[in-house]
Formats: sequence, structure tokens, C-alpha cells
Amino acid sequence: MIAALLGSLVGSITGMIPGLHTNLVAAILLSTMLPRTFLVPFLLAAAIAHTITDAIPSTYLGAASSETALAVMPAHKMLLQGRGYEAVVIAVRASVLAILCTILLTPLLAWILPTSYAAIKPLTWYVLVGLTGVWLATTGKGVLIFLLSGLLGLIVLDSTAQPLFALLTGLFGTSTLLLTTETSVPDQTTALFDRPQYRFVLLGVLGGLVMNLLPAMSTSHTAALFPFQAGHLTLVSSINAADQALTPVMLAVLEKARSGSAEAILSLVRIGVPHLLWLGGVMLVAAGVAALFTLVTARFAQQVLPKIPYKRMNTLIIVGLGVTAFLLSGHRGLLVLATATALGAFSQILRCPRATAMGCLILPTLVRLAPIQS
Repeated sequence: MIAALLGSLVGSITGMIPGLHTNLVAAILLSTMLPRTFLVPFLLAAAIAHTITDAIPSTYLGAASSETALAVMPAHKMLLQGRGYEAVVIAVRASVLAILCTILLTPLLAWILPTSYAAIKPLTWYVLVGLTGVWLATTGKGVLIFLLSGLLGLIVLDSTAQPLFALLTGLFGTSTLLLTTETSVPDQTTALFDRPQYRFVLLGVLGGLVMNLLPAMSTSHTAALFPFQAGHLTLVSSINAADQALTPVMLAVLEKARSGSAEAILSLVRIGVPHLLWLGGVMLVAAGVAALFTLVTARFAQQVLPKIPYKRMNTLIIVGLGVTAFLLSGHRGLLVLATATALGAFSQILRCPRATAMGCLILPTLVRLAPIQS
């Protein structure tokens, strides 16, 4: 329990710092002499907490990752409507519900996953092409943004160190900040909110399962294939949380890891089905700690932000994101950030669906997985 609590606190902190991930924490801890009985719950709790608290930088800073890219736009828009706290509540509530739902479905998933994965694996590329084609047919001019962002992804993903932060922050974060005309953040409300959108939570759990069955899929990549305008923040948050909550069952029945933290856990211990109940408890502890941490931080932010001149704050945020891109990826990171920002702004001027910019990940994935006939 102590390991779960400490992991929850560390994950809550990493989730609020753009560019910092629990994969780094996992790499550091693996080099220590800490016992496996401490490291496994610590790393799982940190990963779960991180997925919840990253609602803060998505909403208030416009910082994007492959998990939160499509949540940045609706969350930041709500902030400028005086509903930033509501955006965080929606994201946190969706994440916690998705984690709980995934835990409850674990016995069923442990039974069906082996046969499902074996059946789907040979058809992965064809399924992705089909889903992407059907979705693009509804986007109009968005096909152009999909192709341009896909070309950008093909260029930078294999030629730049840690390119995702600069690429996705430019497409979905700094481009939005630059085109924002507001001069101040309005007073933030804490009024009672609508009840949770359960159908989008369930779709998010389904999306998280799809991510785990299809390789190289990200949260925003998966969410882009769901053609819904309403409930998108709930959907993205649920997919992200369900993806992480599926880690124990994926390790137990398929020995398949999707993240650095999961790889670290797999290297430490062989997860068995009997361990799933215990690990479910670890995830519930992490979700509770991170939810409380996130909501308290959001309460503080909503009191402070209206007192700061918005244009000045925007400038500081953009500079901070640029510095982060430079620290992660060097001069190439700044070039990627600038290029992606220009493309993101262009897509907004054309009024294209923002999800089409996820071509930066979808197109490289399709190219990488394409069956090459010899």
C-alpha cells in the first residue's frame, strides 16, 4: 500500500509537468536495488496517476502528448469560456470511471483476449486502413491536413529524438494559443455539472481495448477514428485511462507491454491471473489519489489564472513549451514545433476537423505496418 501511495504521488507530479513521463521514472528505478514487491505496485500506480493528472497541462497550458492531443482543443476552449475546472472534472471523472469499468471487466477480458488477439493480429493493417478510409471520407478538406501532417510525421518520427512532444504540441497546443484572440481568462465557475456521459466512457474502454489489440496505436490515434463531436473530452480521457488500466491483464494473458512502465513491470515479475485482483486494488488507490490531487490543483488554478494577463501568460506558456521541446529534442525539436504550429494554424484557418492532424501518427503507422510483398 505504501508503494502504491508513493507511486500515485510521483505519477501525479509527472502528469503535471509537460514532457516528463513515468517511463523515465521506470528507467531510473530499474537501476536501483529496490525489491520487486515495491517496484511493481509503484510503477503501476504512477502510470495510472499520470493519465489522470495530465488533464492539468492539457487544459491550462495547451501541452499535448500522444495521449492527450485531441483533448487539448476542447479543454482549452472550455477554459476560455470560464469552464476550465469543468473540463478537468470531466476528464478526471471519465478517467476514474473507465479505470473502474476496466477492472470490473478484467475476468471477461482475461478469458477472451488470447483468442481475440490471435485472430486480429494478421488483419491489423487492413482493419486500420478500412477504419481510416471510412473516417476520412467524412472530413472534406481534412484529407489535405491528414496528408500534410502524415508527411510531417514520416519525416520527423525517425529523425528526431523524442519528437512527439514538439510535433503534437505544435499541431494542437501552440497553434491554438497563437490564434486565440482573448485578452484575459474569464472568471472560472465551479457550478454543478451534468452527469457523466456513460456511453462515451464505455466507448473509451472499447477504444482502450482496440489500442491494446492493434500495435502502434495511440490514444489520440484511436479517438480520431470515433466520429463524435460531443463528448470528445470524455472519450479521449476514457481511452487513455482504459489503456493504462488494461496493463495488468495484457501482461498476465499476453505478456504484451505498451509502455516503458509496463516493460519494466514485465522485466521484474511474471504477472499471473491470480495477481489481477491485487493490482486492481493498486489502480483504485492510484485513481483516488490522483483524482484528489488533480481537482485540488485545478481549484487553485481557477483562482489564480483570471488575475494574470492572458496574452502575457500565453507568451510565457509558448516560450515554456519551446524550451521543453528544445530540452527534449534539441534544435530539431524547435524546428518541428514551429512547422507543426504552422500546420496546426493552417488547419484551423481551413476549419478542418482537428482530428485530421492525427495523420502525423496514423499515416506513419500504416506505412510501417504495410504488408510488403517480396
